[in-house]
Amino acid sequence: GKMMQANADASWLSATTNEAAIIILQARARGFKGVVMGGAGMTDPKIVQLVGAGAAPYVMFTPLNLESDRPIVRDFVEAYRKAYGNNQIATFSAYAYDSVMLVEDAIRRAGSADRKAVAQAIGSTKSFPGVVGEYSYDGKGDNVKPVPYIMEVGPKGAFVSFK
Repeated sequence: GKMMQANADASWLSATTNEAAIIILQARARGFKGVVMGGAGMTDPKIVQLVGAGAAPYVMFTPLNLESDRPIVRDFVEAYRKAYGNNQIATFSAYAYDSVMLVEDAIRRAGSADRKAVAQAIGSTKSFPGVVGEYSYDGKGDNVKPVPYIMEVGPKGAFVSFK
């Protein structure tokens, strides 16, 4: 296709697990040797399992830094490994954990589970420590403190900090 005709050095892929694996496999089968790049949806270790050795070079950004020395991250990784073994941890697993903790915190601060009260409490959250980082909301549903990390697929298929 056009990507191969253009002799592209890289390709941005906005996809999640199954779609990403299929697209990467097809691109590699057609001879694409460039870097595949993507966002948080591309941080699922299942993609590397499905694609195999052909996944690299593969770079993505994610808000999750599993190499962080923050206690909440260390505790999350330890609990995850205890429950699921040494499998790679997908960003969405940490997001799910943080979501539950944010809702619990909002219910506690709202003093009830009333939908409007909880939504208002979430919208006024400031400096809530989560696994993927600190959450502070602007009242419109946007976290104003996201911090991205650039990761790559390392030699053993694990996500490591981009060098």
